Amino acid sequence: MFIRHFVAVSAATMGIAGAANAAIVTFNQTFTNTTTQARTYDVMQTISLAGAVLDPTMSGNVAAILIDMNGNGATLSSLGTTAIYTAMIQNTAVQTLLPGDWSFQVNPYMSDASTPASFSNMVLPTGSASGTMSIRLQFTLSAGDKVSFASNFVVQAVPAPGAVGLAALAGIGCRGRRRRA
Repeated sequence: MFIRHFVAVSAATMGIAGAANAAIVTFNQTFTNTTTQARTYDVMQTISLAGAVLDPTMSGNVAAILIDMNGNGATLSSLGTTAIYTAMIQNTAVQTLLPGDWSFQVNPYMSDASTPASFSNMVLPTGSASGTMSIRLQFTLSAGDKVSFASNFVVQAVPAPGAVGLAALAGIGCRGRRRRA
């Protein structure tokens, strides 16, 4: 089994409109199986959060492009009942995509893109995000073939209703001032 762990040292937390923050893991990688047998991969992209993200929602997606490089067709598949994409907070799975028993094939000397899989604006089951967040890809690739993945995982704080109301009142107040001027 091939295992690789990527770690991004820089914090990936940024302010959004001053009221919320978000953390984003992006994992775009190409894998080429240069062996004569199907190969299993287990790779992870991890970032450290600069602080806690409270009451967050989460979104993510994954898509793959599979290329047959040796003229006998190509297969990308999950590892038994394990999903290909796993979004994680503190090494605990919070969402999966491309479920177990999923596979995708292309004909000899062909390439094709899988149907993208995604989830959006789901409540984070842990209630808050702190420490690390990761995308883990686990899959099997047929011999002599290539796959490229594009994936991301976003955790974003939801502004409190009071903050949204305050912003609305500020906008109304500014609008009223413009009319009087």
